[in-house]
Amino acid sequence: MVTPTKHAIGLRSASGVELLAHIGLDTVTFDGTPFSLKVKEGDTVKKGEVLVEFDKAFIEEKGLTTITPVIITNSHVYQEILIEEIEESALHQKIFTVVS
Repeated sequence: MVTPTKHAIGLRSASGVELLAHIGLDTVTFDGTPFSLKVKEGDTVKKGEVLVEFDKAFIEEKGLTTITPVIITNSHVYQEILIEEIEESALHQKIFTVVS
């Protein structure tokens, strides 16, 4: 799933975990301006594939943050979600584990 404003993207893993990645806070107000989608709704993606790019400087110049919440939208179907204790994430870094 991709939003028309390109600021959020939804994913469903092969095992059924559903994620929402929301780039920045209140960035919906930009109506897509600083975002460039690299995938379209319905695409199958692979680990490491770029999904969306954004202009971090543009967002910060407008006084908003680029904090990007990643939310498990169907967490209620899992036994437990183990969150990693990290301040910032990096490429290929584990941020949580879903326990069935």
